Amino acid sequence: MLKEKDEELAAANKILEEKERGLAAAKAKMDEMEAKRKEANDEADAMKKELQAEQAKSRAAENLINSLKGERDRWEMDKDK
Repeated sequence: MLKEKDEELAAANKILEEKERGLAAAKAKMDEMEAKRKEANDEADAMKKELQAEQAKSRAAENLINSLKGERDRWEMDKDK
């Protein structure tokens, strides 16, 4: 009877070890996926910041062009004099 219980315990421990290996593999995969998600989020944040900077430059350039339109008209009139 003791031998049977030892065999049952050994079988249960073997199953436990297999499940623990599976759990460790799942945790490793989850950690890998979490790292990829963080990397993707960081890249998206960087791209958003870059986009905002480019939009600000574009607005500044548009404002400059619009402010110089009146000057062009004045230069054209001065040129014709």
